[in-house]
Amino acid sequence: MSKRHALIIDDHPVPRMLACTWLTKIGWSVQEADSCETALQRAEKTSFTLVLLDVNLHDLPSENICSALRKTEGDAGMRIIAYTARAFPDQRRQYLSLGFDDVLVRPFDRQRLEELSTGCKQRHAAA
Repeated sequence: MSKRHALIIDDHPVPRMLACTWLTKIGWSVQEADSCETALQRAEKTSFTLVLLDVNLHDLPSENICSALRKTEGDAGMRIIAYTARAFPDQRRQYLSLGFDDVLVRPFDRQRLEELSTGCKQRHAAA
């Protein structure tokens, strides 16, 4: 079984640490980024299957980083999940229209994160 790689992009350390810990416990290899620049550098070097992207980053609008990640060579099979404290139905539709594959609402629980990551594993295995 190939190793699945995840990237957590958030400028706040606590949500990054929580997502990293949970994903690691269920078998993911996880890298973290606290800025868009760092995230793009990591994405150029590693093919990520899962990206959790905080939609409220301070250094670049989330739609720009989502689009930039889609243009990296490692995009094949990459699933980008927006995560935010607010995701009303209109906002959720907006995130999906901007290129995100799904939305994870904070505070998120381990079960929901596992559901999203399981979907990535199944999609990755089918590719």
